[in-house]
Amino acid sequence: KEGKSELDKKYFGIFSRARHGRYQDCERILLTEVDGKKVPVDVRDENGNTPLIVACQNNRKRVAKLFLRNKADINAINVHGNTCLHYCFTYGYGELGDYLITKGANDALKNKNGLTCYDGLDQTRQASAVQPRSKKR
Repeated sequence: KEGKSELDKKYFGIFSRARHGRYQDCERILLTEVDGKKVPVDVRDENGNTPLIVACQNNRKRVAKLFLRNKADINAINVHGNTCLHYCFTYGYGELGDYLITKGANDALKNKNGLTCYDGLDQTRQASAVQPRSKKR
């Protein structure tokens, strides 16, 4: 199994660039071919994170939009069962979470701890007080 550094090298640092909001680099990488095929937008790191999940973990809305325009799976689940929405609402990125919901993200998905994005990641990392507009009355 390839580790993070090998995967990041193979795919030209897409995870690192997504984490740091390097939009133009991510755009260029998605147009690059590896072994005769374009870099897959839903490539996974060793934790099952996609570049979209990594962008959402770091509140990189512009980069997240780029991945979505390139047909990234908005409901991708990592090895912990967490989605983009789990990270957005746990880390207080409500605006990005709201945006993802308008684009079809499923807010009812539960992670391996049985928690939805409104509950948090686990017992120690609960969702912030930021409530998505879609759930406000």
